[in-house]
Amino acid sequence: MKTRSTYIGWLSLGLALGLWGVVIYVALFIQAQAQMSATSTAQSEQQIDQAARTLRLSGIVSDTKDERARLDGLVQSDVVSVVDIIEAAGAAAHVSATVSDALPEGVFRELPGGPPLQAVAFVVQAQGSFSSLMKLVALFEHLPLVSSVVELDLERNAAANPKVASWHLTARIRVLTTAISS
Repeated sequence: MKTRSTYIGWLSLGLALGLWGVVIYVALFIQAQAQMSATSTAQSEQQIDQAARTLRLSGIVSDTKDERARLDGLVQSDVVSVVDIIEAAGAAAHVSATVSDALPEGVFRELPGGPPLQAVAFVVQAQGSFSSLMKLVALFEHLPLVSSVVELDLERNAAANPKVASWHLTARIRVLTTAISS
């Protein structure tokens, strides 16, 4: 009977150790599955975030497409078209505005993937009444170009009749362009 109880004891011990081995194996298996699931979830979240960033960037690019094209059109003006725009502003102000000089200012800025941006100064002469010249200056400030009025000189011409005074305007307008001027 003693041998029988010894066999039962050893069998019980072996069975208990086997069951503990199975429990440990199942616990490690569940832990590995949980870790793989967490890794998979993190990768999925990263892919979703990347897709959302790409979608936002695509939306921004498509929203600004027209503005970028318009800006490109503004800075690609050549010297002749700039002169035409300035003289048309004079006609709109009922003043004869003539461009006497177009001088490169030597300011260059490299643009990524395109020709360099350069500054060209246009010297404009006009003559007329003070109010017409002020209207012309206001038009110069709002030219459809990337430009600014950098210098302005107004002189009153001596006239025989002081009530009909004529004024002379000399303006220097800086225009940024990518068009190559020669």
